[in-house]
Amino acid sequence: MKNKTLIIISLCCVLFIVITIIIANLPSVGRSFGYGMPGPARKDNDRRVVRTNAPPQVIYRLDDHRYLTLENYIACDKSGQVYYHDSQLGIKTRLEAFSRDGWSDDGKTRIKNQYAGDDQIQLKDVENSFMHFKGKLINNATNGVLVFPFVNNRWQGCSNNHGCYQTVLVSTDKGRTFFESTYDRSTSHPNIRTTFIIENDYYIRADGYGEYIKVVPYSDEKNVSNQYIGREGVMKIERMNGVGFFCDENIKPSKVKFIKPEKE
Repeated sequence: MKNKTLIIISLCCVLFIVITIIIANLPSVGRSFGYGMPGPARKDNDRRVVRTNAPPQVIYRLDDHRYLTLENYIACDKSGQVYYHDSQLGIKTRLEAFSRDGWSDDGKTRIKNQYAGDDQIQLKDVENSFMHFKGKLINNATNGVLVFPFVNNRWQGCSNNHGCYQTVLVSTDKGRTFFESTYDRSTSHPNIRTTFIIENDYYIRADGYGEYIKVVPYSDEKNVSNQYIGREGVMKIERMNGVGFFCDENIKPSKVKFIKPEKE
């Protein structure tokens, strides 16, 4: 009887090991489309890039000829590139959120967007920094200046010891080129009550939870000034009509391809 019990236990152990091995080597459901249960970890997983057939979406519009599109995305907030367009001037410029996508979590290792012979390629695990901005923009500039904020969400809640840089992309040549402008270093993200007001010579960052605004000149971002506006001023800004980034989450790619770049 004792031997029979030992045999049964041994068979159960063997069966468990076999089933575990089979499951570990099965492809995950929908993995080729970026969905479903995750498969076994791969050493090169973080270094792979993604190419999708997702249709471009207009995520922000200034007027009838100036707008932003999201392209080559897995989902609205996952991967993808953002481009600025000016159809009258024939401009299409890719917006690069360097301080969000350019460094590892510890801030020590540069991780450039990887290319594989096509500027539509981007790192697989890069989330979209622009779509994570949930506030609104009010563009009062009449000289073609552009300001687009993004959220540095690579660090969990920006709660590390150093804080994270609060940054926007600025163009003073009507969208042909963009540069980063850092207006703060803190442990809090922009939120749904954050408003950016774009003027000809400076931009304003207002937060519905505070009674101060930050005024940042384009010519010298180090000369940031904090101005007290009180609750009345905050409420006035919140009543202003502004537009945020919008993406239709129902639109998804039918094909997603993960590849390893030929040149690292």
